[in-house]
Amino acid sequence: MPVAPVALNADINQISQVILNLLTNAIDAAGPGGWVEATVGRTDRSAFAEITDSGPGPGPQVAARLFEPFVTCKPEGVGLGLAVAKQIVEAHGGAIGWEQREGATCFRIELRVENDNNKPRDERSDSRG
Repeated sequence: MPVAPVALNADINQISQVILNLLTNAIDAAGPGGWVEATVGRTDRSAFAEITDSGPGPGPQVAARLFEPFVTCKPEGVGLGLAVAKQIVEAHGGAIGWEQREGATCFRIELRVENDNNKPRDERSDSRG
């Protein structure tokens, strides 16, 4: 079922950078023959995006420090992508995290939804009459 548009107070370029980073990481982690899934949704107070892949996930040596600068699982990686993603998401009042789900790895970002109760009735995004 499609998700209705939501209003976010966010820099679209920065949030796009986060999503692109998570997708690129997922594609790399899934490897040939693997899969990547991107989903979006919302709760009463937030909108979220989840990027899930069939890759093995981060190893135990880096799992607890994954969002710290210069921590990476990639032989050629610098380890700044997730640290920058965390900084961007948190600067927008949101949260980023990851977990293992049924043999897959899922990264999730969550951002607060703009409250439209203060807008004039004709500018609200819902269908209240």
